[in-house]
Amino acid sequence: MEAHADIISVRVPPAPAAQGSRVGERIGSLLGALSPRRAGIASIDVVTDPGPAFYDITEAVQMHVHRSRVREGTALVSTMHTTCGVVINESERLLFQDFTRFLNRLAPPCGEYEHDDMSRRVGVPPDEPRNGHAHCQHLLLSPTVVVPVSGGRLYLGRWQSIILVELDQGRQRRITVHTTGH
Repeated sequence: MEAHADIISVRVPPAPAAQGSRVGERIGSLLGALSPRRAGIASIDVVTDPGPAFYDITEAVQMHVHRSRVREGTALVSTMHTTCGVVINESERLLFQDFTRFLNRLAPPCGEYEHDDMSRRVGVPPDEPRNGHAHCQHLLLSPTVVVPVSGGRLYLGRWQSIILVELDQGRQRRITVHTTGH
């Protein structure tokens, strides 16, 4: 076995024809012995303003990747809520204004939503907000993004950032970061 930088060469003897499927098992066990799997889960709490509001959480996610000691793998970033999302885009104020107009045009906060008719909903707490628009806007976003990790760093493009998008009233939001890899 020879190791050069981040490239590992492993010599595996040819398997008999009847045992061809075992070659993958051999390679997997050899690579597993060379590089132990690492995983970690952490959370980021953000107190938001009323939405649409945008928060660049890239550095907070990077901090959790660093703490996990994952050098090569992935970071799954997920919101724990149904009225905010996580996206990868450019972190730029004017673009956020464009996003706000876009979201509010497609699902205006002053629109009529069945979800907002509290008399027809069961088990609704008395302080439940009228937020049908935020749920509809969320359909355009994702609750989760997956980012490659390489060299212990998030592997993002030059202009890419991880953005938390608040769509509802301001409140405390929780984002989980699950890192896995070697």
